[in-house]
Amino acid sequence: MYFTAAASVLIAVGAVIMFVGFCGCCGAIRESQCMLATFFVFLFLFFILLLAIGIWLFAGKDTLKDVYRQALQKQINKWKDSGYDLNNEFSKYVKLQQDEFNCCGTGSMPLYGYEGLVMPKCTIKQSTTGQNCQDAVFKRIDSNLVVVGGVAIGLGVIMLLGMIFSMMLCCAIRDVEHV
Repeated sequence: MYFTAAASVLIAVGAVIMFVGFCGCCGAIRESQCMLATFFVFLFLFFILLLAIGIWLFAGKDTLKDVYRQALQKQINKWKDSGYDLNNEFSKYVKLQQDEFNCCGTGSMPLYGYEGLVMPKCTIKQSTTGQNCQDAVFKRIDSNLVVVGGVAIGLGVIMLLGMIFSMMLCCAIRDVEHV
C-alpha cells in the first residue's frame, strides 16, 4: 500500500518537473516571456517548498520521532489483533528492519522480550538487551543528515541560479522587443 502511494507521488512529481523543464527550455528557445515567467514562478515555489520542508524537519525532529512511534504502535496493535501472524505485512516489515539495521524490537522497550515473541534472526536475549529498531532507524537518519542537507543546499543553489538566469533572459527579451 505504501509503495504504490510512494510510486504515485513520484510519478506526479516527475510530471510536474517535466512540465517546468519544458517551460524553461521552450521559453528560452522561443524567447517567450510567458514561459520563462512560468518557469521562474515554479522554481520559486519549489525553492520555498524546499526551504519550508527543511525548516519543518529541522524544527520538528522530535515530532517526526513521535509520528513514527505512533505509526509503529498502530502496526503492532494490528499485528496483535491478527494473532501474531508472522506472514502479515507488519512482521515482514519488522524482519526487513531487523536485517537492515541489525536491531531487535521496535519501540523504546523491545517488543519480543516482554511478549515472549521471537521473530526470525532475533533471540530473546537480543530483544531484551540489544538495540531496538526505532533507535537504529533514527541513528541512521542522523548519520546521513549532513549528506541530505548538502544535497538540499545544492538543489537550492541550482534553483536560485535558474531563477536568476530565467529573469535575466526574460528582461533581455523584453528590452530587445522595446527597441
